[in-house]
Amino acid sequence: MIAAEVQVEETTGLESRAMIDVRAIMRTLRCSDRTIQRLVAERKFPPPVMLRGARRWFLHQVQEFLEARAEEARAAQREAAGA
Repeated sequence: MIAAEVQVEETTGLESRAMIDVRAIMRTLRCSDRTIQRLVAERKFPPPVMLRGARRWFLHQVQEFLEARAEEARAAQREAAGA
């Protein structure tokens, strides 16, 4: 779902302002709302922005989080393979 949103936003040139809601994040990360809240509290996940009482995240921040996590996983795999 996030990939589709990125593609749409890239064509409009507004990707830096694109926002997603907690449900999209829950589907992408396959985790609960509480897990997202915990990660935010631990400063391991970008904080949300409140819009009309609803939590939203900037898409580019979520993508950066995912890319960093993927790189950490790749580094751990390389380390395990070399050890």
